[in-house]
Amino acid sequence: MIKTRRIMIVILVVVFLMAFSLYSCKAEPVAEETAAEEEAVDVSDIKLGYICKMLTHPWFIQESWGCEQKCAELGVQYEAVDTNLDDEENMAAVENFITREFDGIAVVTPNVGQGAAISRKCEEAGVAFILIDSASEEDEDGNIIPMVEMPSFDGGVMGGEALAEIAKERGFFDEGNIVKVLAIDIPTINVCHDRAMGYKQGLLENCPELTEEDFILGDSETGMYEDDLEIASAVINANPEATHWIFAGLNDDCGIAPLQILQEIGFDMDNALACGLGGNELSLDKFASGCTNYICVYMPSDEEGAAAMQQLYDNITKGTPLKHQYVPGKICTWENYLDSDFFPNGKLKSEQ
Repeated sequence: MIKTRRIMIVILVVVFLMAFSLYSCKAEPVAEETAAEEEAVDVSDIKLGYICKMLTHPWFIQESWGCEQKCAELGVQYEAVDTNLDDEENMAAVENFITREFDGIAVVTPNVGQGAAISRKCEEAGVAFILIDSASEEDEDGNIIPMVEMPSFDGGVMGGEALAEIAKERGFFDEGNIVKVLAIDIPTINVCHDRAMGYKQGLLENCPELTEEDFILGDSETGMYEDDLEIASAVINANPEATHWIFAGLNDDCGIAPLQILQEIGFDMDNALACGLGGNELSLDKFASGCTNYICVYMPSDEEGAAAMQQLYDNITKGTPLKHQYVPGKICTWENYLDSDFFPNGKLKSEQ
């Protein structure tokens, strides 16, 4: 009886081992099949969109070009939409991309306050969403919405420090000189105001001769060239005692427009310095003209666009969390503007 039981136990063990072996043999092809299916996923079906408040502006043209280049590199579809500084058009573009089953969207909002609504719509639709070059915003749960942007305050500080160094080299603060600083600001847009405050810190910390009273903020609604001309003219005319001017631009327009006003009134241009922020066609034209009293904090908007597309792609394909990302700038001058980082061959990167 005992012997019979032992025989039965041996038989059961053999049966169990055979069954396990067969299961293992069957499981392996299933795993291989799953891996093959994953490898077969066609990324060309992925659609990424860029919604921009002002796609006619050189900054955003370069940014969209950077988005497009990255999408081509990744092998995904890309589409850009200009919403012409209109909140309703901006939201309609978001809804259109969602309806057309886009997988990810990067948005430049026209005004502060729209990010939370876009975030909710995209979350409900299962669409990856990231802000780009917009004001910092929270979603409806109080979480900061992921964004790719330039380091606004630090960029301003960088420009202020560079202006201070050149001004001291050129004797701006010699005895008897009266130096004024104009920063044309957009106070309703926090990132623009941050740039102006960065300039102020960079200049005041490196030029002890300057005081708070020497630093003038001129408020603009748009920060665009035509508006800046009017603001600069009013400020310059209101300070006829100034022998030297420093212009701290929150963008290229705000740095270059005041120089134009000084030229028109016959001011000694050796006593003027300006810094733009961005680095687009206005800066390129100024450098190409041989101007040696203009510099800019070159912010590579094409790299910002590429970074936003990469984040969306990684989130969609790998589940990588979207995050806040800064793309740093560099000082571009009349001496180095032809370098590959700025305007190689005297052209915008998108025109190479």
